[in-house]
Amino acid sequence: MLISRNKPSVVRQAGRALLLLLFLLILLRLFFIVPARVLSASMMPSLQIGDILLVNKMSYGLWLPFSNIKIMNIGKPDRGDVILFAFPGNKKKAYLKRVIGLPGDVITLQDHTLSLNGRNIPVKSIGEQISVTVNHKSRLLEEEKEMLPGQNHAVLFDKNLSCNGKLTRYEVPAGRYFVLGDNRQYSFDSRAWGFVPEKNLIGHPFVILFSWNPVMNRVDWSRTGMRVQ
Repeated sequence: MLISRNKPSVVRQAGRALLLLLFLLILLRLFFIVPARVLSASMMPSLQIGDILLVNKMSYGLWLPFSNIKIMNIGKPDRGDVILFAFPGNKKKAYLKRVIGLPGDVITLQDHTLSLNGRNIPVKSIGEQISVTVNHKSRLLEEEKEMLPGQNHAVLFDKNLSCNGKLTRYEVPAGRYFVLGDNRQYSFDSRAWGFVPEKNLIGHPFVILFSWNPVMNRVDWSRTGMRVQ
């Protein structure tokens, strides 16, 4: 006797598809990709408040979920990379900064001049000004291009701030990284709290998923899909 079986209902099929999708999203979230939201102006003009980034968690290693145990070494940050990392002072907070110094590098800073291993890093003016709100006051900052070895990126300087001429020197220890914000004078970074341990690295942001403009209260489609560089 031929017994016919009822095909799974549409609702059941949809439920299975949703469960599979949820499982894949959880897997991606745990091991491969994590979202990050830009909350401050410290990385302007490269990253702006309201940007939602996708971060590749496998750029610098494979980690056991919910722990600081690295399962596999995959790569290390390059000089000039924007990285997401657990803040050394409070690992519950995640920061976005740019890698300037690698292990073994010697960094010196004097006013607006950055030196790497005894050589000044060239900075080229592009003749642009950007308005940034600092301590509830609007300031016009100069946008310039900083040319690290093998990588160029935009930086901001407040030329109206007085310079004290003090020279500071940093020697990057093994397993540590020296990071700065692109909004150079308004960034809380390695100048204030030291180096980023390799074990604190979370991943490398690679694309702006979308950007929410808090002033206009709408999505900024012009930034959506931009590569982080």
